[in-house]
Amino acid sequence: MEVKREDILETMWSMVDIIGIDKFLDVSKAYGGYPSYIPNYSSVIRKARNREILSKYDGYNGQELANDYGVGIWHIYRIVKKNANDESDE
Repeated sequence: MEVKREDILETMWSMVDIIGIDKFLDVSKAYGGYPSYIPNYSSVIRKARNREILSKYDGYNGQELANDYGVGIWHIYRIVKKNANDESDE
């Protein structure tokens, strides 16, 4: 059976455009009818971004990293401090 984009609710077209109709049908089979939550992009990438910041941090480049990642300098320091605290717990 061939399902076309026009067969799907218009509010779902952007998802169909991103993942394709076959994957959309898979998602519909797995989660259709259930309330669903898709986290926002910044939440999904947060841990990976923080790891990358930590790998690039040299003790002197906080402002540069803040500019590169679009966060405040104090946010960089919080990431570094949290990592230092997590390592000292081990």
